[in-house]
Amino acid sequence: FYDGDECIACSTSTCPPDSVPRENVRCVTNIRQDCTCNPGFKMKKESCLSCSTFDCPENMEPGKSVNCVEDIGDCKCSFGFKMSLNTGVCEHCNTYECPPNSSPIR
Repeated sequence: FYDGDECIACSTSTCPPDSVPRENVRCVTNIRQDCTCNPGFKMKKESCLSCSTFDCPENMEPGKSVNCVEDIGDCKCSFGFKMSLNTGVCEHCNTYECPPNSSPIR
């Protein structure tokens, strides 16, 4: 990293595949403390292993705070869809199409 005067090498480790350094970490010295696994992965013995055991159905995606998808309860309807009380599936709910060169506000 650059300390204001010169570049200093400080990392003694690198984050494993499917992970990144935690926010504000400049030097990776301890994988478990300094790295965070990408969504869908969980740290096990200094490796990030896939932890999702369920695929969200069509028009659904993992909920905002969900890291590992294990059942349908971890899924939510994608943007532009809502859960039908009759069928229990996510159905298209937009009744308006944005004009050219614009997009919906999320």
